[in-house]
Amino acid sequence: MSPAQAVASVLGVTLIITSGVVLCSYLDKRLEVRKSEILSQEKQELLATQRFLSEQETHRLKILQVAFGNAMIQRGVDVEELATRLNEMGSQISSGGLANKISRGGFSSAFLMQCMEAMDTNLIASPR
Repeated sequence: MSPAQAVASVLGVTLIITSGVVLCSYLDKRLEVRKSEILSQEKQELLATQRFLSEQETHRLKILQVAFGNAMIQRGVDVEELATRLNEMGSQISSGGLANKISRGGFSSAFLMQCMEAMDTNLIASPR
């Protein structure tokens, strides 16, 4: 083999090895980019689901808030009277605290049931 052929062979082998390394490096980088894209899409889907569930919960709380207010009106019970009745039942709450819970709609179903019992009433389903 002539020296020119030897140099050409060495350069050819070097080129083949180098191109394989470069290709592997490129593919690894693409894999990382794609993984981050997938994670980003999953996060977006998760946030959309959480937003939807939050909107649904807000809607349910508004319905409960209206039903609770209607029950108070129908029974002729104001916030101060209800707070007094709840305190007599063992729940320690001020009329201001009760007014805040009602206006925010941030009460548990257990608290709602206590209030209904204090007003001596039941929740009745009504058409929308």
